[in-house]
Amino acid sequence: MYLPPLGQLLIAAAGAIAFRVNFPISVALVWITNPVTISPMYYFAYLVESWILGAPVQTFTWSIGSNGATGWASSPP
Repeated sequence: MYLPPLGQLLIAAAGAIAFRVNFPISVALVWITNPVTISPMYYFAYLVESWILGAPVQTFTWSIGSNGATGWASSPP
């Protein structure tokens, strides 16, 4: 289950109060670990979803096309 940072913050705060641990550190650690782990977690979830649905994995290209826009392109099989 993936929670947005606010959801994780509320759970960390409630857990800190329930277990009588350091409240500021519990809440601060959510903001330290979340930016580091969120990209790999969502990418892995996307790969699993693509595998389950049998859909091709899309990759984002940063190359600029003739119209000046970037876009999504199918990865080679």
